Amino acid sequence: MTNDNNGQKKRVNPEMLRLLRFGAVGVGNTAVDWAVFWLLFSGLHLHYGAAQTVSYLCGTLNSYLWNRKWTFASKEPVRVAEALKFLLVNGLCLGLSYLLLYVCSDVLGWNMLFSKLTVTVLLLLVNYAASKWWVFAPGEKRKEGESLEP
Repeated sequence: MTNDNNGQKKRVNPEMLRLLRFGAVGVGNTAVDWAVFWLLFSGLHLHYGAAQTVSYLCGTLNSYLWNRKWTFASKEPVRVAEALKFLLVNGLCLGLSYLLLYVCSDVLGWNMLFSKLTVTVLLLLVNYAASKWWVFAPGEKRKEGESLEP
């Protein structure tokens, strides 16, 4: 809750709160992904494809756990259909990341840091849209406008 100009309390828009939470989780996912990627790519000198696979999977696990419980406030047991949708979206994003990293670094000759940054931003947008409107879309048990508070 926040105070308006008259000192009265007003509710924060639940959708805005959800978006902010998704963004915060995304920052954490990106940190996990990047830390693992650079450790494997720069530290252990793995090929970027292998480093990307492991780092992306680490970020994906982090994403599912935090978004499910905190961003979308699911109190239901894990549903197989939801988990499969999440894995499908992230698997497609992983495939796109390979393609885009290849294009950016090998075809266009961009620096790997800039390539990874570009791919991260593009896939963040794709993943948010798919998560919001498909994977974690409100079902019958959670109606629009319901509180996200635990």
